[in-house]
Amino acid sequence: MPVSGQGLAKRLSVSVNVTNITDKKAASTLSVGAASGTYNYFPVAPRQVFATIAAGF
Repeated sequence: MPVSGQGLAKRLSVSVNVTNITDKKAASTLSVGAASGTYNYFPVAPRQVFATIAAGF
């Protein structure tokens, strides 16, 4: 796709984001209920990749 002033798009940008790049297994939050002796464990999200392509006309 042409990206010059004469083509379809005048601006083109690509963005890539990666979360948990090492794919580490861990807890993001550990909540302990002292009165009831229970706990909640929330794991870290797995590796995720996000890509965005933006075009200006």
